[in-house]
Amino acid sequence: MLPTSRAEAKRLGLPHFNTGKPCKYGHFADRRTENSDCVECNRERRAEWGRLNPLKPYVYSWKYRASHQNEIKAGRRQFRAAHLQQLKLDAHEFYLAHQDEIKARAKSFGKRIQSKWRFIKRRGGSLIGAKRAVRLRATVIVRRMGLKFLRTCALAKRVDVRQCLLG
Repeated sequence: MLPTSRAEAKRLGLPHFNTGKPCKYGHFADRRTENSDCVECNRERRAEWGRLNPLKPYVYSWKYRASHQNEIKAGRRQFRAAHLQQLKLDAHEFYLAHQDEIKARAKSFGKRIQSKWRFIKRRGGSLIGAKRAVRLRATVIVRRMGLKFLRTCALAKRVDVRQCLLG
């Protein structure tokens, strides 16, 4: 049970109290000990501010990330180094659980790329740029599937990308 006065809530160190009386807007909600604001009024104000400023909450994090890129990358590297075995295990389990879907996507992607290669050859274009684009695209597909591990390395090192994707 919450205290009925702000003084009592302060004495007990509680964040809220309830007087049993409505606020000036008619809410019978708890009040905050630090400033006596009605919790329901505060919730409504925050919701309205969020509707009026949909991007503002994200601006701080965008600015922080932009100015602390090196620290963020270092933290990610440390986490990955500390949890590498578990990450590999999770990725392998995901691959086993979604193996058919991954192979089907890779196969359909390989068929689309073969037709693009034929088009590039007919136009007299170079396959070197096309192979590089295919490798990058295949890596993106695998990463989207949540497999940012050994499969991407295999794709990056394979010379014949079509064999890797179709095999």
